[in-house]
Amino acid sequence: MSTIKTDAIISVSTNGNLDLSANGTGGVKVSDYFIQTKGDDIASATSLTLGKDGNFFDVTGTTAITSIGTQGVGSHITLHFDGALTFTHNSTDLILPGADNITTAAGDIAVMYEYASGDWRCISYTKANGKPIADLAGGGAFLGETA
Repeated sequence: MSTIKTDAIISVSTNGNLDLSANGTGGVKVSDYFIQTKGDDIASATSLTLGKDGNFFDVTGTTAITSIGTQGVGSHITLHFDGALTFTHNSTDLILPGADNITTAAGDIAVMYEYASGDWRCISYTKANGKPIADLAGGGAFLGETA
């Protein structure tokens, strides 16, 4: 097994990827905390275009979001909403909890995973007010509860 001593990396001459692989013999272990990089704010749009400058973005504006452009399969991003808009469920392109649209509020946070090119699944959604997301299709009960 090889070890890369991270404090020995002083500079990188290109802005390429750093690929770490265990060649199928085990995982890649990160023994320190992981910090997401804050990208520039993104104006809401029907098809949300993410920046390449980070993996944590503030979403501004009130335009409904129906899809998110590709970052690369396997990407994880965090969206922090600055206001109210409709985050629109789609069964392949934008899979949201409860298969329902979500009306965002300032401070809500969505963690998204790109499982196929341009196809995203919300793996976590936290309301700023701490309340659960209502399951509208299930008769008004909250996710995980019965009506």
